[in-house]
Amino acid sequence: MKHLSVFRRWTSTARQLWLALLGLVLLFVTLVFSTLDFTLQLNRYTIASSQDSLQNTARSSIAALNSYLEQQMSYVQRAATAIASLPAGSSEEDVRQLLDEYFQRSDFAQMWAVSLDKQAISSQGISLDLSSEEALESAFDGQSGYSAVYNSPTYKDDRFYVYVPVRVSPEQPVTGAVLGVLKVEQVARSLTLYGLSDESRVAVFQADGMVIYACDNLKYQLEPGGSFWNTDAGRTLGSLPEEETGSFGTAGTGDGAVAWLCVSTGIRDWYLYQDVPRSALLATNAQETRLVMIMALKMLAASVVMLVLLTIYHRQREGQVQRAEDSLRTSNQLLAMALQHTAITLFVYDLAGHTMTACDETDTTRTGAPVEPATLAQNGTVAPQHSTGFLALFHRIRTTQEPVQGDFLVRRPDQSEYRWTRVTLTAVRIPGQAPTHAIVTFEDITEERRREDELRQRANRDPLTNLYNRRVLRVKINELLARPDPPKQAALLMMDLDHFKEVNDLLGHPVGDVLLREVARLLEQLSAASGTPVRLGGDEFLVLLPGADWATAEALAGRICTELPGLASKLELGVPVGVSVGVHLFDPAAVPLNQAYQEADVALYAAKRNRGCWVSTRGLRELGAREERP
Repeated sequence: MKHLSVFRRWTSTARQLWLALLGLVLLFVTLVFSTLDFTLQLNRYTIASSQDSLQNTARSSIAALNSYLEQQMSYVQRAATAIASLPAGSSEEDVRQLLDEYFQRSDFAQMWAVSLDKQAISSQGISLDLSSEEALESAFDGQSGYSAVYNSPTYKDDRFYVYVPVRVSPEQPVTGAVLGVLKVEQVARSLTLYGLSDESRVAVFQADGMVIYACDNLKYQLEPGGSFWNTDAGRTLGSLPEEETGSFGTAGTGDGAVAWLCVSTGIRDWYLYQDVPRSALLATNAQETRLVMIMALKMLAASVVMLVLLTIYHRQREGQVQRAEDSLRTSNQLLAMALQHTAITLFVYDLAGHTMTACDETDTTRTGAPVEPATLAQNGTVAPQHSTGFLALFHRIRTTQEPVQGDFLVRRPDQSEYRWTRVTLTAVRIPGQAPTHAIVTFEDITEERRREDELRQRANRDPLTNLYNRRVLRVKINELLARPDPPKQAALLMMDLDHFKEVNDLLGHPVGDVLLREVARLLEQLSAASGTPVRLGGDEFLVLLPGADWATAEALAGRICTELPGLASKLELGVPVGVSVGVHLFDPAAVPLNQAYQEADVALYAAKRNRGCWVSTRGLRELGAREERP
């Protein structure tokens, strides 16, 4: 009987071990498949959720395209205004000189002034190429704009017209037109379009499939005829179907999967296509996927420990309390390690006592002394500017008992610097009872905020000189107006470099880029006190001086004219690089930015025409008054 009892005990133990092993295997398989399913769902979500990112970068690309074309359009408009202002009886040579002045500043291949009887004057002495009658007829009808892209049989390349009517005033009839011809290859060379990553592809094309711009990693996929051809997404765009305008989609599988977007640019029938591969989309979530895998492994390890302890518990009942405490301590240590790896600190908040208790980092069963949230705000743990919002979270969890979350600057007791921290409060709910406690987590998101700031800075900066770009100028004006005491006046200093085209032609664009960066550093140095230097594009720059008067603005213009020519000597260019500056003072609250910009531009061109370094609109008005005085 003794042997039979021993046999039965061993049989029972073996059965328990077998069941424990089977449960362990099932748990392992479940965790593996759950992790794989989560990863696949994360991948699919990442591709599908890329629509917003694609739309944001598409807007940046279209803004860059519009900015470039508006700059070229401005040269044609200025030329048309100048020609309309010529006195009666002016010669063709006078018209040709005006055309030549704006032609030299623009990217146009040709530039013409055309009368209503289609008699054309060119600064280059070239006959009029009317491969597209549409542009000329539209200009004669009083319209401004861009023609469709066409292939010129005369010059054997793809080009389009920028056209503007000539008339003395909007009420007067049209007397002619000014045409500028842009080569498609010039647009592609001068334009910078933005993608989501180095692997993403961007192109601008007409609805008939003619390519206007394509980034380098997309060019090899274009047919000789100019239409798109089987991208990695397995699509053939070619002549774009009307129903696909503005569409978003995903295609392909595995490493060939991409998300793509096709939207109208708002310029004639031009469209922008952009896609990004799966590998680039998933790169940003690689860390999150790794953390999920680590958590799954830790859960598996904790489950192994608990199953082994459970098996031993059934085999020998003595010491079950001690073994349960060991199991709980081990699980808590694993949880603490997981919290350390995810940069999360855990607290328990008493809803009735208004105090919260921090769990020990190495043993979550041990807690520190209770502390009130208001104390953290008063002793500087929470940044003073965020203390009100921080305390509001705890008030909301007490009144609504719904999860709340906020981002604040918080510093740990052993640190002196504040770090961005995401605070989340979740009430602990027990069925049939009102919540008495809430779980509070502090998660360090400093790196996440830093990446967001870098992306925001990259969108607002010129990639070559790191100065602010054109679109930041309006933001700066709005910031001035939003101040409690906005300045009554501000100065605009608009400038461009003299002989910069010779630097590019003689020494090459890399040397020209070095010169532009040096000019940017000089403007930052000279306007460091209160000014904001901006690169408008090409060799054009602008400085915004809030609160400046005429003396301050003109003094800065004089310093720029004095110190900038020295850059050519410093760089040993061998070209007499100079600068022309137009100065204008205006009231940001009363005068639109576009009007102030045009006034500064008039002063700039007066400086260039008179071979003077700088001219202010105040000087122009005084000169005009003297000329009108009898």
